[in-house]
Amino acid sequence: VLDDSAIDGSIDLHQIPVFANGNVILHGYKASIGKLIRQTTPDLIYVNHEPYAVSTAQACWANIRTTNVPFGFYSCQNIQKSYPPPFSWCEKMVYQNSAFAFPITEAVSEVLAHKGYIGSRTVCPLPLDPAKYSPHFRRSPPSDFPVTSDHPVIGFVGRLTEAKGLRTLAKALVMIADLSWSFVVIGTGEFQEEFTQLLNMGKIGSRVAFAGFVPHEETPRW
Repeated sequence: VLDDSAIDGSIDLHQIPVFANGNVILHGYKASIGKLIRQTTPDLIYVNHEPYAVSTAQACWANIRTTNVPFGFYSCQNIQKSYPPPFSWCEKMVYQNSAFAFPITEAVSEVLAHKGYIGSRTVCPLPLDPAKYSPHFRRSPPSDFPVTSDHPVIGFVGRLTEAKGLRTLAKALVMIADLSWSFVVIGTGEFQEEFTQLLNMGKIGSRVAFAGFVPHEETPRW
C-alpha cells in the first residue's frame, strides 16, 4: 500500500481485484497478468509472496507466456514442508522459472536450496523502524499493559500457532521459573488454549498476561 507521499511520478500503481480475498495462499488476480506485463514491459518481475502461492504461480506463468523477463519471489518458510498438488506444482514451476529469490533468513534460504531452487538467493530480512520499535515502553505503556515492577518483561507477538515454537517457549519459561520475570502475549490463535495449559502445568500461568489482538499501529507501544 502506497500513500500519496510515496508516489513521486516514478511509480505506476495498478489496483487489481482479487478472488479469495483475505486468504494468503489461495488468493489470485481477477485480471490478465499477461496483458498487464505486455502493457508495462517490465525489465524484471518480483512477487512479494511465497513460491507455492496461487498468485505467485499466476504471475510466474504469465511471465513465461509473455516477455519471460527475470522473475523473483519472496519467502519466509523456514520449515521444510511438502505440499499437495496443485501447490507442489506451483512451487516447482516457480523454482524452475525464477532468476532470484529474497529469503528473509539464512534458514529460509537453506530450505529453498534443499527443495531444489537453484537461482540466486539473497537474504533480505524484514524491515522495521528502530525509532518506533525500541525498548522504551515503560515511559508510555498502553493503559492496559500489565502492571510490572523492575523485573524483565518477556514478550511474544504473532499468531498463536504451534508452528511458531510456543511449545518450546513454554518449556523454556518453566526452566527459568526461579528467576524474576513476567510474560506478555500479543495475538490470538488456535494454540492459545493448549499453550495456556502448558503454562499452567508448569505453574507459571499466573505470570503470563494475554493481551489478545493489538492493531499494527499500536504494537510498537507494547
